[in-house]
Amino acid sequence: MTTSTPSRQWDASADRAAGNRKLATLFAVVLGVPHRAGAPRPEVEGGLAPGSLADSFVVASESANAAFRLVLGVVASVAFARFSRA
Repeated sequence: MTTSTPSRQWDASADRAAGNRKLATLFAVVLGVPHRAGAPRPEVEGGLAPGSLADSFVVASESANAAFRLVLGVVASVAFARFSRA
């Protein structure tokens, strides 16, 4: 039966940590490149929808988002108050 000494265990964990750092660095680079390069720009500015329709869509979607977040906050606070008593 072989037992590993604490220094060998430390060396193995240091090797794993170094490998994880290399992998994390690779992932950071892969995820960061598109943000650095940016999205391609369209040749023609604007869209298919008229400006007034686009503006009303923005207002409607932001209103729905605000209502959803308000309801979610109320439900979360009620749940937290109920479960914190137990």
